Amino acid sequence: MRSITSSETRTCRHSPKRLSIQDLLDDNPSLRDILDQQIPKAYRLARLVAVKETDLDEAAFPETCPFSWDEICDEDYLP
Repeated sequence: MRSITSSETRTCRHSPKRLSIQDLLDDNPSLRDILDQQIPKAYRLARLVAVKETDLDEAAFPETCPFSWDEICDEDYLP
């Protein structure tokens, strides 16, 4: 399996989307209630995108999201 480059690491850690989602949740805490439903849906799409972008077999990626919402939002967390 290929390793993650430093550029990819920076992209993940400093994603504007990640920061804007966190801001949105800070402003609307009630939205956190639906995260458990949305993460699996978003992960299925992200998995397909990752397969296309990396040319890796779909089996290289877990079928279900292996990360909690706290891990997803934690800028210092990298698996």
